[in-house]
Amino acid sequence: MHGFTHGGAHLVFQDGFGLTRFTPPRAVKTDKDASGLSLTLGDAHVLAHAHRTSRRALRTLPALARAKWPFSDYGEHVLMPDGEHGFEPTHDGGKLFRVSGESLATFRWPDGMASVGALDLGRARPAKSNVVGRAATGPGDVLAAFNPFLGVVRVGRMTGPGAFEAAWQAEVNVPVGEVLLFPGAAETFLGAWDPGTREARLYRVDAGRRVEPKVLRSVSAPTFSGTRWCWQESDAVVCAAPWDALDRPTRHTLPPSVHGVGTLMAYGDAVYWVPLDGECIIDVVAGVVVDRKLGAADQALRARAVDALRTFGSWLGAEGGSLRFGHVLREKSGSASWSPVFDTGVGSLASHLAVGELLGRQRHNSGDPDALSVGSYSMPTGVSRVPLDDVRRGFAALDACDGQILRASCGLEYPLKGYFEPRHNDRHRRGLDAPDALFDPLAGAALLRAIMETVSRGERVPLGANVDRWSATPITVDELLRFDHPTEVWDTSPALARAPSLPMITAWLALDLLRADAAPVLARWLVGASSPFARANPHIAHEPATRMMQYFPATEAAFKDACGGETQGAAILRGVASELRG
Repeated sequence: MHGFTHGGAHLVFQDGFGLTRFTPPRAVKTDKDASGLSLTLGDAHVLAHAHRTSRRALRTLPALARAKWPFSDYGEHVLMPDGEHGFEPTHDGGKLFRVSGESLATFRWPDGMASVGALDLGRARPAKSNVVGRAATGPGDVLAAFNPFLGVVRVGRMTGPGAFEAAWQAEVNVPVGEVLLFPGAAETFLGAWDPGTREARLYRVDAGRRVEPKVLRSVSAPTFSGTRWCWQESDAVVCAAPWDALDRPTRHTLPPSVHGVGTLMAYGDAVYWVPLDGECIIDVVAGVVVDRKLGAADQALRARAVDALRTFGSWLGAEGGSLRFGHVLREKSGSASWSPVFDTGVGSLASHLAVGELLGRQRHNSGDPDALSVGSYSMPTGVSRVPLDDVRRGFAALDACDGQILRASCGLEYPLKGYFEPRHNDRHRRGLDAPDALFDPLAGAALLRAIMETVSRGERVPLGANVDRWSATPITVDELLRFDHPTEVWDTSPALARAPSLPMITAWLALDLLRADAAPVLARWLVGASSPFARANPHIAHEPATRMMQYFPATEAAFKDACGGETQGAAILRGVASELRG
């Protein structure tokens, strides 16, 4: 995230290494305590979300001196261009405030707002994706707010202290990638950039509410300088052009030492670029490289984080997602900690395998003081239908980085749970319509057989080379009844280690593929020959069985009989009873 003060006097940007103020041509100051991925600024202040503490960090400009933030650390807050006033978007409106602590007014977006029509922002995210809204301000105190829950972008402006005037809205889909908002008095730009297609769909809405669409090809998210669009044509070339001349850009070549995908920031004719490692700021037009002054003490940690970004960021990017990090630091204990922030894009199997593989690799370090250990993170949700080609893509990515299928599959735990979870109001009801099968039968068979063969052999099995064999026929009940989960998931061979929630993955897969016929399989895995995970966590392990009985009520009697009077069976049934009432 980044922003400029009036006239482009100061650039402020934030990443996992810190909050940096750059004053051209070379003055740099970085606050490492305020690292993160969310900031908003005006001339007087910058407000950042400090990822390490989950607190709002208010700083004065240009000094970056600490100031007291008088409002909540939760929700979204956007500063107006003066940096003294702000806006907090709500579901149906917003709140205007002064940074000093005064609440000015609350308003609602009016019903029947003038609409510029439905705008297609590109590929849509799957249902139940954990997407947050976004808001931005611009010249003339104009504000644009994207509400993913309503599928709308609304635009208005602050006309005075405590006064707000709604202007227009656009109906939009919830797109893959990064939503782009650049509001202004004369024109507003909105759109989205998709990392998978490397395509930005952009719309210009002028003061007369006329809409003009265009498409940009860029290897990173494009940005608007207030006069020109700037985008990265390749690893080595940055382009800049006004809206009406996007096909005739001015091209700038990056210094050879910093080629690659980076972050673009621009104001007026000035264009800046920060490489993936965040170590410097490039004045693209002048060709000047400015050291960001992050220091040498933790450079090894930053290098490890960037290595992970190169592997897993590229993997997720191909699926329309991304990997970023909220902080990279050395704890007081001396260990290295980082907080990955995942975006799984289209919600493919391949994207969730990337999440599971990264977390499995780094949950526990090996004693190396520079080995990164995952700190805080949120598991992504939202998963799309899985064809066999998706399995091939995910397996190829795992083979390429010598990944392990068991720990990678654990990235599916929350997406699968969320997929089968009914709406909140239906959570405790029986007899609901089951969701459609998520996995194509042969795709699910390939994944389950890859898991089972790895467990059986106790060593890594080449994945891509065996997809055809594993997907030759659908999975059967008898096949799954012969499978036993590992009894040790920590002090064991690398192929079996760090996959504690594997029994949940296999249970959800069995339910998805076998539907009501999964009853004997779940009874064995959860009760009869239960895994250590199911015995230690019956309050979690019951969930696949609960959903099976919820969607297929005819399975309930047989499953309860299978639970019998066993202690484990009783624990599982208590979990079921807590969900299915009556």
